[in-house]
Amino acid sequence: MSLRRTTALGIGYNALIRVMMFGCQGVTSIILARSLKPSDYGIVGFSLIFVNFFRSFSDMGLNNALVKNKTLDDLEAGTAFVLRIILGMTACLVAYLVSIPAGWLFSSPQVVPAIRALSVNFLISAFALLPVAFLKRELNYRRLSIYELSITVVSSVASIVAALLGYGFWSIVAGNLLATALSTVLVNLLRPTRILLAFDRKIARIFLSYGSHIFVSGLVVYLMLNTDNFIVGAASGTALLGCYTIAFNWGSMVCTILQGVVLNVLFPTFSRLVREGKKIEKQYLDVVEYVAFLAVATNLTLFIASHDFLLYFLGKGDPKWLPALPALRILCLYGIIRAILEPMGQVMLALGKSELISRATLIAAVVEIVAIYPALKIGGLVGAAVVVTVAYVLQYFYYLRVLAGIVDLKASAIGRRVLPALLAAPAACVGLFGPGTASPGLVGLFVKVILAVLCYLVAYGLLTRWKFYREMRTLIPAPAR
Repeated sequence: MSLRRTTALGIGYNALIRVMMFGCQGVTSIILARSLKPSDYGIVGFSLIFVNFFRSFSDMGLNNALVKNKTLDDLEAGTAFVLRIILGMTACLVAYLVSIPAGWLFSSPQVVPAIRALSVNFLISAFALLPVAFLKRELNYRRLSIYELSITVVSSVASIVAALLGYGFWSIVAGNLLATALSTVLVNLLRPTRILLAFDRKIARIFLSYGSHIFVSGLVVYLMLNTDNFIVGAASGTALLGCYTIAFNWGSMVCTILQGVVLNVLFPTFSRLVREGKKIEKQYLDVVEYVAFLAVATNLTLFIASHDFLLYFLGKGDPKWLPALPALRILCLYGIIRAILEPMGQVMLALGKSELISRATLIAAVVEIVAIYPALKIGGLVGAAVVVTVAYVLQYFYYLRVLAGIVDLKASAIGRRVLPALLAAPAACVGLFGPGTASPGLVGLFVKVILAVLCYLVAYGLLTRWKFYREMRTLIPAPAR
């Protein structure tokens, strides 16, 4: 089977699983939003600011280093596993200590036990390192998809049950912990791997050298993704942080889905192409074209239906989430920008240029850190959302200049691939004015969504002469005669 078809089938597996995950996450988010208070979301959101940082440290890019390595013998695998255990234990200990000042800063004692409980994940997930790395190296996307689906299903079910029983923010924490534990057991059953205890200093230095750039990039991304939450939480309290968390999670949800559907497949595929001395420009442009198609379709529809979505879907008619509306609309644009940008990072990783990702994200992080507080004070949640969006846009200028010098990628070529999705966007606005859209409640919401999606798909198909449909047909094997 050709690498192109293997990649396409991998994306297909991921797409199927991600559709299921999206449905599961969507239902869970709606039930939790209806059952929990904004302050519950605020407590968990503030706790995750610290936990997400230590999660990046506990991995230190080891998974990507194992996937990219040309060989992977027992000594290399054992060294990576021992490193992961050491990093996980260190992250867990530091998170335990940091939880106390975090509780003081947020003026909420519930933050302390939440951080400490979530930090246990650093130790549990260490035992998934080698099975996941081997599955990625083998391009076994079907089993990877099953593993990732299990995390979502377990977390969703546990969180919903706990929320309905009245456990508040603990419902999200419990779901997260249980999902990590059970999915780690499952991935070891899907890809049985011996626990290898070995250590070689030279190999460890190589892994840490490659992973350090990814860690720095992850640290900067952490600052980008959490500085706004930190400032909003510290300056405005749990309720507004909860509203901002809802706006950000839904505005960036398409990025999260695409990362699982496409980006997790791209890195191993791009890495193999580079090892074989082949060019990756065309493959990258194909990915960007369809990522733009999906990102614009999803986030534009959410933008159109945002008011009714917050009021009727998440609030059951209660306006408790409506303070998130202006920020959500801006973050819908952010989600499109981020989704189109992130495949560039996979190209950088495959080329072994992880340090370039650090530089690009550092530019955006500096802008966000400097501007987020005054923007929040001047414009509230809207100001914070604008700064986050602008910071991400700035990365484009650096990436495009660097990629033009390494591979034959030009801004004009990327623009031509993205343009049809942007030109089709105005057609979706029919969803605001079509028949039935004025109906109150969920009926009007569903009508808006259906009209927006249909109008966008037709406009995109006409602009591209139904190219997407034709290419999907070429990836389906012909029936045997």
